[in-house]
Amino acid sequence: MISNIFHSPEEKNLLSALFLSPVHIVRVDLDLLKKSLEQCGEKEIIRCYLSSKEKEQFSEYRYEKRKVEWLGGRVAAKCASLQLLHKTSQTSWKKAHCQRLVIAQEPNGKPVLYFCPDNQEKRAHISISHTKGIAVAAASWRCCGVDIQLVTESLERVKSRFVAGSEEQFIDTLTEQYDSRMSLALIWSAKEAIKKTAQAEHLPGFFEICLVSAQRENKGVRLKANVKVAGTGEEEIYTVWGNQVGGYSFALTCHGEEENGSQRAFNV
Repeated sequence: MISNIFHSPEEKNLLSALFLSPVHIVRVDLDLLKKSLEQCGEKEIIRCYLSSKEKEQFSEYRYEKRKVEWLGGRVAAKCASLQLLHKTSQTSWKKAHCQRLVIAQEPNGKPVLYFCPDNQEKRAHISISHTKGIAVAAASWRCCGVDIQLVTESLERVKSRFVAGSEEQFIDTLTEQYDSRMSLALIWSAKEAIKKTAQAEHLPGFFEICLVSAQRENKGVRLKANVKVAGTGEEEIYTVWGNQVGGYSFALTCHGEEENGSQRAFNV
């Protein structure tokens, strides 16, 4: 049910080279999670993964699909954060490990994970995304953004809403490695991942994120984009790593300064 989204040493080394801070990405199979909820019972599953406050949040959801997505995202985020903290690729943790972690929202609405509920200095930046059948989460000491998208023909119909004329050339570059539909999905995911790192209240729109380069990197692609900073008129450059994961597009970016003292050993 829970697995690392990337396994090969080449991919892990690539992420280390692209981003200054370690980043861990975990996925949860939502179909298997749903079966576990049905077979083992909701109480048993949430007892393993959620804090008391999170159990209350879970109980507020009425639609099964939303409950499974919400829970899957949090399971993935907690697992990725524990990997980050303990510098491991382990995906199985004791109940006490997950129950002590709390996912909350920062004032700007972004999720953050606290390793100890009573000490908000012990935290990791997280990002969560889900689509049909899968939830993924990234954890890093820096602000991170992750997106996963089921590739469907609908992206072709809405292409003009997220791809500027100047970015058409990058579709051509991507189609040397992927088909046209996956190429569009990767651009969509890259921009969504960048939006999730925005610190201002105003999230950048798709056309405030402008791709400036795309190049093949290992089995994936490295994209660079200029992003307009809200209220300043300035631009920042983001690096995004994207790849095809089965029938999904996947994109990851990390941005901003490292947390002071974030790499200290915490007893969790």
